[in-house]
Amino acid sequence: QAALVGGMAFGWKLKVREQFYQSLRRTGTLHVVAASGQNVTIVAEVILAGLLVILKRRQAVVALIIVIGGYTVVSGMSPSIVRAAIMGSLSFIAMALGRQQDGIVALVGASLVMLAIKPLLIFDVGWQLSVAATAGILVIYPRLREKWANWPEKIRFLGDSLAVTVSAQIATLPIMVITFDNLSVIAPVVNVVIAPLVPLIMVGGGALAVVGSVWEGLARILALLVWVPATIFVQIVEL
Repeated sequence: QAALVGGMAFGWKLKVREQFYQSLRRTGTLHVVAASGQNVTIVAEVILAGLLVILKRRQAVVALIIVIGGYTVVSGMSPSIVRAAIMGSLSFIAMALGRQQDGIVALVGASLVMLAIKPLLIFDVGWQLSVAATAGILVIYPRLREKWANWPEKIRFLGDSLAVTVSAQIATLPIMVITFDNLSVIAPVVNVVIAPLVPLIMVGGGALAVVGSVWEGLARILALLVWVPATIFVQIVEL
C-alpha cells in the first residue's frame, strides 16, 4: 500500500512483490500506479477549486501553473507528466484569457515543444503511450459518449468511465502489442472498477505528505484512512 501511494502521488519507483507486479501488468493497471498525466489532472482540479475560493480566475490560474511546475519537478519530471503539465498549462492559460480550449491543439503543441527540446523522446515508450492515450481520449471518447447521452445519469457515469478507458486502450493497443507483446482483455473493466479509488489515494497521499512534515501523530491517523482505498485497490487487482 505504501508503494502504491508513493507511486501514484509522487511517481516514486514501484517496489512491490513480483506476484503483485504481474497482477498489475495482466489487468492493464500498471500505468495507474506511476505518476502520469492523470495525476497532474487530478492535482490541478483539486487545487484550482481551492484557489478559486480565495483568488480571481486569472490569479488562480497563475498560481496553479506555478504549483503544477513544482509538482512536475517533485514527481521526477517523467515524460508523461511533463506532457500533461504543458497541456494543462496551455488549457488554463486559454481559460484565463477567455479563449476556447482545444485539446488536440494543446496535445500537438506540448508534443512539439518536448520533441524540440529532446528529440529522442520520440523513441521513449512512456512518452508514446502518454501521447497516444491522450489522443485516444480526445478523439475517440466523444464519439463513444454520444451513444448513451440519453441514458439515466447513474448508468451514464459508468458508461463514461468505461468509454475513457476503452478510448485510451484502443489508441495505445498497437504500442502495447508491438513493444510488450501483451494484450489485457479485462483491462477496461478493471480500470473502471478502480477508477473511484485513484483520486482518493492520490489526494490522500498528498495530504499525508504535507501533514507528515508538520505533525507525525496526525499523519499516522491519516495514513490509516489512506490505507483503506489502497487496500481495496490491491484486493481488486489481485482478484
